[in-house]
Amino acid sequence: MAGGRARDAFHLVLPTLPGYGFSGNPARSGWNPARTARAFQELMRRLGHQEDVSQGGDWGSVVSQVLADQRHKGLLGMHVNMPGTVPKKIVRRLRTHDPPRATCRPPRSGPTTGGSDELRTAFRSLR
Repeated sequence: MAGGRARDAFHLVLPTLPGYGFSGNPARSGWNPARTARAFQELMRRLGHQEDVSQGGDWGSVVSQVLADQRHKGLLGMHVNMPGTVPKKIVRRLRTHDPPRATCRPPRSGPTTGGSDELRTAFRSLR
């Protein structure tokens, strides 16, 4: 489509997680999702954007959810393709590093942990 109206234009700013994609390795440790979210929001302000939205997939979905939790002024909304919804009984067990109970696991159709190992790894890295 050509000849769009100037008032309908928008910018895409696509930051990558520190140490991934086009970003270099950070000089210091501590780049957790909360710090990354604050840095992304600061980037948008420095670029002159007073309002923005966030989209994330994989680890970017965690950063987008943290951005929403931090309630930055100007963040109009977020979209994630890996929503972090986990039943409370599984979250409690993951936080205490307990193995999942049989009642927390989905029915087995083959060798699986029902994703509990992956969730446990994610929870440990969010600390």
